[in-house]
Amino acid sequence: MQKSSRILLALGSIVSLSTIPLIAARCDNRKNLKDFITTLELKEIKIQGGQKLNSEKIIEVFKNKNQKTKDFKKLSAIDITDENAKIFSGEHLGDVIVNFSLVREKLSEFFDKRNLGEIVTFGGKTPTKEQLIKLINKNNPKAKNLLFDVEDITNNKAKITSKSYDDKVEINFNVVKEKLSDIIKVTNLKEIKYLLGDRPTKKQVLEKIIKENPNAECLALDLEIGEIKKDAEDNNKFSAKIASKKYEIKDFKVEFISSKFKLNEIAPVTDLGEIKTSEKSGLPSYLEIINKLVEKNPELKKLKETKMLNLEADLEVKDITKEEATVISSEFNSRIQVTYAPIKQKLLDVIEVTDLGEIKYLTGEQPTKEEIFVALVAKNPEAKKFEQEIDIKEITSTTAIVSSSKHDDSVEIKFVSSIKTLKEIVNIPFVDLRGSEINKSNDELLKKAILDDINKKYSETKNLSISVELIRQENSAKLISPQNGELKILFLID
Repeated sequence: MQKSSRILLALGSIVSLSTIPLIAARCDNRKNLKDFITTLELKEIKIQGGQKLNSEKIIEVFKNKNQKTKDFKKLSAIDITDENAKIFSGEHLGDVIVNFSLVREKLSEFFDKRNLGEIVTFGGKTPTKEQLIKLINKNNPKAKNLLFDVEDITNNKAKITSKSYDDKVEINFNVVKEKLSDIIKVTNLKEIKYLLGDRPTKKQVLEKIIKENPNAECLALDLEIGEIKKDAEDNNKFSAKIASKKYEIKDFKVEFISSKFKLNEIAPVTDLGEIKTSEKSGLPSYLEIINKLVEKNPELKKLKETKMLNLEADLEVKDITKEEATVISSEFNSRIQVTYAPIKQKLLDVIEVTDLGEIKYLTGEQPTKEEIFVALVAKNPEAKKFEQEIDIKEITSTTAIVSSSKHDDSVEIKFVSSIKTLKEIVNIPFVDLRGSEINKSNDELLKKAILDDINKKYSETKNLSISVELIRQENSAKLISPQNGELKILFLID
């Protein structure tokens, strides 16, 4: 009985173990991969010649053939050969074997046109890699996005290679010597406007050539513009011959029509706004109008700054009223009407900085008018224009009053003044008397020679009372001024 019980217990255990896979399968809710597959025959899989077939490429083709799997994210291919592979899914049960025919693309498939025709190079030299790549892409649109290299370049052929492909493609071409006409294709330059004289400058012609022929920019330093000739029958037509050090050319020329800028083109802004005038009449002067016109118009400003044209001599201002005037240009053979609002200028508009800082003076108890004016202009450059009209009075050691015959107001200025020392005047305390014909043994003559040399070099010392004390044993002398102090100088004599 006990033996029978043991046998039944053992049989029960075996039955229980055999049902485990069945129970596990019933608990796994994943579907079988095979349930989603339409076909296992993938037909052709194309890869680049030098590449190795990988899981990503197989899965891509697999999904295209089996649309129900297109959103599966955990598909992988293993055991890959040139004919088949095993596909499994991390989201499904089971795996499948897919079959295909592996086709390796060739580099030659991208290059239908291998005879590229003519390629123009400077001097007929062997083309560069960059020139060939540009020509290859032009003739073979399929290769546009392909990464390739060009090797073994000669005067008539080369080889196309790529790291992604095993094969090479030979191309042919015909090198043609580049002509200037290959670069400057547009020789009718249309219109060139010019500023001065009776025709455009050579620089303007060159700039226009480059504008019409952008490829010619690399030749900007090489091209030489010949004489600019006016047409015998039409004064607006011009031509110019082009020469080049790099190209052998004859009778290569450009043509264009040309006209001079009018004053309204150079000075398009004619509303000048406020003009501060120093004139007693309250009307702006000729110069004040011209200066404001230049300020408002950059092209005129450039002409003035570069001194290409003396505007003050060329421009004439007529019929000046409180609101407008006529500006006439002989150079541009035209006139414009300008408008403005005149405002009576105050001296304080000219002298904006009234604290002049330190003023050094030569003699006396305070600076002179001239010394103060120099300091005034240093702080207020505009005051230089009124040098003849400005007067400086009531001068003390720290203040002065500035007035002007052109202005109704006056301005008080302040400063700190101090006497200028000999050390500040004579910055190189040295006198060379070698070769002079004076009697060096005569002290008075030597003193005079030293002082004459100093006065010759430093004009300010001429107005000072200076005595000279010799120190012969040191080949030196002491300059002594009652107001400006002392200065020791060295001298050389024969």
